[in-house]
Amino acid sequence: MREKFLFSVTFLFALFLMLFLHGTISLSSKVLPPFGAFLNPFQGVWANTAQNEEKDFELNLPGLTDKVDIVYDDRRVPHIFAQNMGDALYAQGFVEAQNRLFQMEFLAMAASGSLSSVMGEATLGIDLDKRRRGMTQAAENSLAGWEKHDDYNQAYRYIDGVNAYIHSLSPADYPLEFKLLNMTPEEWTPLKTAYIFKQMSLTLAGHNDDIEYTNLLFHLGTEDFNFLYPQRESIENPVIPSEKPYVTDSLVQVKAVQQAAYNGDIQHAYMESRNKNAGSNSWGLAGSRTSTGKPIFCNDPHLSLGLPSIWFEVHIHTPECNAYGVSFPGFPGIMIGFNEDIAWGETNVGQDVEDLFLIQWTDDSRKHYWLDSQKVAATYRLEEIQVKGGKTVMDTVWYTHWGPVYFRSLDGKHDMALRWLCHDEPDTDEFNTFIDAMKCRNYEEFQAATERYIAPAQNFGFASRDGDIALRVNGRLPAKLDQDGRFVEWGHQSAHNWQAFIPKKQVPQIVNPERGFISSANQVSADKTYPYYFNGEFERYRNRT
Repeated sequence: MREKFLFSVTFLFALFLMLFLHGTISLSSKVLPPFGAFLNPFQGVWANTAQNEEKDFELNLPGLTDKVDIVYDDRRVPHIFAQNMGDALYAQGFVEAQNRLFQMEFLAMAASGSLSSVMGEATLGIDLDKRRRGMTQAAENSLAGWEKHDDYNQAYRYIDGVNAYIHSLSPADYPLEFKLLNMTPEEWTPLKTAYIFKQMSLTLAGHNDDIEYTNLLFHLGTEDFNFLYPQRESIENPVIPSEKPYVTDSLVQVKAVQQAAYNGDIQHAYMESRNKNAGSNSWGLAGSRTSTGKPIFCNDPHLSLGLPSIWFEVHIHTPECNAYGVSFPGFPGIMIGFNEDIAWGETNVGQDVEDLFLIQWTDDSRKHYWLDSQKVAATYRLEEIQVKGGKTVMDTVWYTHWGPVYFRSLDGKHDMALRWLCHDEPDTDEFNTFIDAMKCRNYEEFQAATERYIAPAQNFGFASRDGDIALRVNGRLPAKLDQDGRFVEWGHQSAHNWQAFIPKKQVPQIVNPERGFISSANQVSADKTYPYYFNGEFERYRNRT
């Protein structure tokens, strides 16, 4: 009898242990991998070691048209030597996946609202927020716009390189993070690259103070509000100094719309929190201010600290360019860097390109809303969020003329739709901005290469071996009237929307300023004489004279 009891206990314990190690039985609600697979000596965590990291190797994979050499230096910075730009971008995708594959996948999942599929219910609120913000629509629209340009094949070469690395992996080679979360690396797609780009856009150009300022104006009154929250200060040092009067004879004319702003109190509304670490600064000196007689340019993008870093250091050498700098993993090209002739970099502009519009539903069903005295049907997008553990959460996101209904109220009277520039389908090949910038030899070429850039708006700093320094507030900026977009606006008239964008020739910019230097620290772009209205999140206390 005793032997049967011990046998039964031993059998049950062995069965429990087997199922526990396999992951069928879990003792915790937290997201943990099956311990058996995680501790597998052949394919588990023990297989991850830095001893197998390649240093110098020739990339010889299907899809390459010529020889590509990759050399890692002592700081594990990859130096890519290719015979053409297409192969160089392929290799860039390969090495970025080789070093940052989980970071790239995690960022794409965060942008698409899919974190809960691997993190469980802890990230469900984040996923719901991203879906209601319309990040999927933004990424899909970007991809649709990019693919209309023939030279989008360059971006596909980068994606092919990422997939070449993924296909080279066996389960034993999976990065440690994938094993911790019991994930399998999946095919990289153009849509994931679009998500990566939109995630950066959200960080730098996805904010507004509309609800907060609307409530403050309503409770304080106009006089006290303007005193406590002034638009401009008596002493300012803008990004672009006004050495010459702005041209005013060819301004985009935008008609004023009376009473566009909502005058009331918005209760129980979600307030967006600020990322206080998302700042940058840059400066450049003309040769007249340096001991060598040559310009100096420095750029410091101090976004949030992370491990790994937001940026990826890389060197790309082809017969047409020899560029060194940093990229954003998941997106081709060098964003901040230098070549043999020029140096370039960016800091965030902070211009508000995100407005909220109060929707006036025709009835309590919230299926139709008023726009220009017409009943317009809202469209719906059914969002399906997979939650690790088998649970599926369904959410319906309403879409209007303005964009998704991001802020929802219990009674429907304060439902607000989000008009965000980054939702728009791009009409330029903006993905080529940082690919072509690597090949530029002077400011004229750099201006042409960066002309296509749309969002998030950045202060593009520049210096060249020829002696030029320059700074341009670059991006697509709405041509606004005074106070437009500062408060929640009524959504029943399409005339409340932006009617035009500032022509690129009229954005604040300067070449070889008389003072002999350029600088930016996220402060306001232009002084009070600039004819277009600027509003946004500007660090007014920085770079102050």
